[in-house]
Amino acid sequence: MIELGSFNDTQNKAIVANTTDTLKLNPLTDKIPKQIIPSVQPVFEVNNRCIDVCFSTTKATTGTATIGTLQNRIFLLKYVCVSMVKDVACDIQTGRVSVSANVGGVTQALCGVSSLTLTAQNQTIAIFFDTPIRIDASSPFVISGTATSYAAGVCVRNAEVGGYYEDSVQY
Repeated sequence: MIELGSFNDTQNKAIVANTTDTLKLNPLTDKIPKQIIPSVQPVFEVNNRCIDVCFSTTKATTGTATIGTLQNRIFLLKYVCVSMVKDVACDIQTGRVSVSANVGGVTQALCGVSSLTLTAQNQTIAIFFDTPIRIDASSPFVISGTATSYAAGVCVRNAEVGGYYEDSVQY
């Protein structure tokens, strides 16, 4: 087994030769940066997993909303998106609208947007995670936060999450 950092010049030259062949570089006409040969390191993509589970919801009334509830399996979250559109008459309190779920037994806000009372707003934030976040089995994804109730005006909150179940990973 080859460990990272243990490649010798012969292995580095083989990697450069393979790259030269793959990219169809001509050593007589194309410049191959020789200074990179000592530092060539292979990169392995360990978990190139596609998103195969997606939950979304729209909430146009006061209160919280469940976006989706996970099966009794660990979920690996790859992205979360939350948006809010409201008119100037909306009296939702100044605060935060967020998407939350259980991480390590604790409810955590994953992503959110701020709200301002009596201010027209149109906001969206999306976060894509290179390393997925491990969400507890059976956890609900919820639109919540400090700003969820209002009596006047219009406010629409949307949320979407995506990822895959840990036990569905193919190696």
